Amino acid sequence: MDSDGTSNQLCYQILSVIGSLGPSVVFGYKGILLIFGIFMTYETQSVRLKQVNDSRFVGMSIYKVVAMNQK
Repeated sequence: MDSDGTSNQLCYQILSVIGSLGPSVVFGYKGILLIFGIFMTYETQSVRLKQVNDSRFVGMSIYKVVAMNQK
């Protein structure tokens, strides 16, 4: 170990990069799922079957998730 603490500083920098990577991966995954949900809602909006036409409800659910999570 160096007497000036450079190895401690290097360890701190490496751990801070690894620590900030976890939430980024989770938010990225959730963002991809949200975009996929929006895409599926858009693609199924013209379906006229009563059993399948729930795109309006899915769209409102996505809107609620996005609107309520704004800071």
